[in-house]
Amino acid sequence: MNLFKYLLSSVAILATVSPVKADRCFYMPMDVEDDRVTELVGGISYPVQTANVVESLPGAKGDALRLDGYSSYVSADMEVGELSEFTFSLWCAMETWPIIEHDIQNETEATCIAGNYDPSNKQGFGFFVSRIGKLSFKFFTGGWPGEIVAPDPLPLYQWNNLVAVSDGTNVTLYNNGDALGSTKCKKVSGDGTFIIGKSIDDRKLGPFYLNTVNGLIDEIEIFSEAIPVETIMTWKAENEPQLCAAADDRYADDLMRPRLHGMPSRNWTNETHGLLYHNGQFHLFFQKNANGPYMSRLQWGHIVSDNLFEWKEVPIAIGSDKWYDLKGCWSGCVVVDDVVTGGKPNIIYTGVDYARAMIAQASPADDDLLRWTKRANPIIDGKPAGLSDDFRDPYFFRNGDDAYLIVGTSKDGKGACTLHKFNAATNGWSNDESIFFSASNTSAHGTFWEMPNVTKIGDKHLFTVTPQGLNGGVKAIYWTGSINDDGTFNPASNQASIELPGFAKDGYGLLSPSVMQVDSKTIAIGIVPDKLPSTDNYDLGWAHTYSLPREWSLDADGSLIQKPYSGLEAMRETKSAVVSEKTLNGSEAVCDMPDRQIEIIGEFTVADADFGFTFYKEGDSGVKLYYSPSSTKLILDMTSVARIKNDAGSFNGIYETYLPSTVAKGSVMKIHVFVDHSVMDIFINDKWASSVRVFPTSADAKGVVVFSDGSDTQVSVKAWSLKSSSSGIDNVWNDRDFNSMPEYVDVYDLSGAMIKKSIHHTIATDDLHKGIYIIGNRKVIVR
Repeated sequence: MNLFKYLLSSVAILATVSPVKADRCFYMPMDVEDDRVTELVGGISYPVQTANVVESLPGAKGDALRLDGYSSYVSADMEVGELSEFTFSLWCAMETWPIIEHDIQNETEATCIAGNYDPSNKQGFGFFVSRIGKLSFKFFTGGWPGEIVAPDPLPLYQWNNLVAVSDGTNVTLYNNGDALGSTKCKKVSGDGTFIIGKSIDDRKLGPFYLNTVNGLIDEIEIFSEAIPVETIMTWKAENEPQLCAAADDRYADDLMRPRLHGMPSRNWTNETHGLLYHNGQFHLFFQKNANGPYMSRLQWGHIVSDNLFEWKEVPIAIGSDKWYDLKGCWSGCVVVDDVVTGGKPNIIYTGVDYARAMIAQASPADDDLLRWTKRANPIIDGKPAGLSDDFRDPYFFRNGDDAYLIVGTSKDGKGACTLHKFNAATNGWSNDESIFFSASNTSAHGTFWEMPNVTKIGDKHLFTVTPQGLNGGVKAIYWTGSINDDGTFNPASNQASIELPGFAKDGYGLLSPSVMQVDSKTIAIGIVPDKLPSTDNYDLGWAHTYSLPREWSLDADGSLIQKPYSGLEAMRETKSAVVSEKTLNGSEAVCDMPDRQIEIIGEFTVADADFGFTFYKEGDSGVKLYYSPSSTKLILDMTSVARIKNDAGSFNGIYETYLPSTVAKGSVMKIHVFVDHSVMDIFINDKWASSVRVFPTSADAKGVVVFSDGSDTQVSVKAWSLKSSSSGIDNVWNDRDFNSMPEYVDVYDLSGAMIKKSIHHTIATDDLHKGIYIIGNRKVIVR
C-alpha cells in the first residue's frame, strides 16, 4: 500500500458520536473560539494557555483542541457538587506519552489528561496516563484515594473514548466500550479546578512543562447518572485523529520556520538517520521529542517525500517502551541487506535503559514503513570492555561477503568506532574489542565520535563522523580511504571538514549527515541546528531543521565535492530575475523574496574587487555573502541586520573562511544560494557547501542585491522564487479555506470515485454531504 492509499484509508468516516439523553452537568465540546473553549452547562468560556497558536483540528465530534505537549492546557472551574452516580467521558488521541520527569527513571507517576483531581485537598477525580502509557482513573471518595489501572498501555494515534461510570457502589473504567477494571466508589466531589491537559501541579524543565499532554482532547462530558455500557458502546468518532500535521494557521505568520527543508510538524528534532528510497518514496528518520522543543526521551520520527523538499510527517516509527530503551531510542541507521534483514529495511538503533547503552533492532510491519516491530533485543548487549560508557549510533556497511556494524565511542580519551562482524550461522554480532578506526589527535579528531557513516563512492570509501571535544567545538568531518580485509578502515587522506572550514565550529552548520545512494547519485542530508536559547524554541514551538539534499562525489585526490541535488530544480516556481553578463560597479537590486524563499545563482569573474550578494535587505541593513580576492576569504556578514542572535560568543555575526583551494583571478566563481526563511544553503563552484541559520526579525527584510566594490567584475545572475510551502493531500482544510486552491478542481470521495469534474473551487463543496473529500490535491472537511 503506498502512502496515498494509506492516507485515504485512514480517513474513513465513522458513525457520529451518539447524542445522550441524560442529566449532563458539565460539558466542554472543545470547539475553539477566540482562543477559548466553553463549558456549555454554565456558559463560561476559558482561555487556552499556550506558548504558540491555539490549534483546533477535526475531532471525535466537530473540532478538538490540539495540545502541544509542553505548554498548552486549560484551567476551568467546576461546581457540580457531590456525585454518587456519575459518568465521566472524554475523547483523546495521543501522539506520545508524557515526559513527567527529565532524565529520571520513573514509571509510576502519571499526568492528568483531564479532571479535578486534587491530592492536596483529597478530592476530585480524573483520567491519568504515565510516561510508559499506563492508563488510570483516580479519585477520592470520602477523603480516601481510589484508582483503576488499565492492564495495557493507552494506544497512540487513535481515538480513545475514556469513560468512568459509577453506580454509587462501584466505578468502572472503559476505553472505546471495553471494560478495563472496576473498584469500589461511593461519592466523589465535582467541585474545584478542572484542568485539561496537565496535572494540577507543575513539573518543568526550564520554560517547558513536563507533565502535559501531547495530542487531541475532545467532548468532555460529566453526567450525574450511570449511563449503561450498551449506550457507551455505540459512541463512535466522526474523524480519524490528525496528529502528524499542524493546524493550517500554526505557522502562518512564522518568519523563521523553513518551508522546504525537512523537519517534523512541531517540537524537537535532532540528528537525521536512515535516509533511504523505498517503495517509491524517500524516507528520512530522525531523533524526535514529540513532547516539546527540547531534548528529552528521544524517539525515531519519520518523514516522507516524493522529491526531497516537500516532506510530510507520518507516525513515530519507534518509541521508548521496552526495558532496554526506556530512557530513549537514540540514533542509528536503516539497513537493507539480503542476509542481515532479508532484503527489507530494518532499523538498528541505540537503546538506553538509564544505566547503559545497547544496540537494538526493529523490522517493518508494512511496505510503507509506517509500523515497526522490535525484535528480541538487544542484538549487542552493551559496549565492549575497555571503552567509554558512551557507546551509540550504530552504522551498517558491507565489505564483500562480510557485514559489519560500527558504533561511535571513545577509547583512551580519543574518538573511535567499534567494529562488530555479523555471523550468519548464529544470526548475531561479534562484540570483542575490535576497533574500526580511531582518532590520532584529539585536538583535530575529538574525544568521542557520534553518527559514523561509511559510504563507498567509486573505488574509495568515505568515512564521516561528528566528533565531540574538537579544538573549536563540534563539526562534521571526513576521511577517504579503503576497507581492509578484516573490516577496519585504512585512511588515504587527511581529515577534512564537511562544511566550509571557517563556517563550522561549536555545532554550527550541517552535522551528522545521513547518506543514501539512488540512481547513481550519492545524496546527503544532515541536521542544521538553530543554536537558539530554549526560550526562543519555547516561543517558536519547534527546534532545528535539516539541510537541503546535497549530491556528493569525490575528486581524484579523495576530496569531497558537494553540489545541490539536481532534483531541487523542481522547487523553482517563477524566474524572479535575470542579469545577463555585465560589468558591475556598485550594487543592483535583483529581486524581492516576499516569502523569504529564493534560489539565486551568480557567476562572477574574479578580479580585484569584493563581490557577492546581500540577502534580507531592508534599507541599509542586510546579510552580505561575498568573496574578497584580496584576503581570499568567503565572508558572510549578518551584523547589520536585526535578528535573533544565535551565535554570540562563537561567530558574533561574522562567518569567514578560506576556500579549500585557490580561486584564480580571471576565473569564474559560482555562488549558488537557497534561502528558506531562517536557513541558507550555500554552494561555491559546485564544490564546497555550508548551511547557515539566520533569524532576521523584520518582515520587511526581503530584498536581494548583487554588488561589486570595483569596476572590473563581470557578473551574471539568475534567480527563482520557490514554492511557497509544501503541499499534499494530507493537508486538511475547512470548506471555507480555499485561498490558494487551483481555480478549477476535481472532487473525489475517499474511495477515489470522481464526484465532480473541473468545477470552480468556490462552488466545489455545494451539494456535498458532510464528510471528507479530496478536492484538488487537498483533503477537505465539509461541515
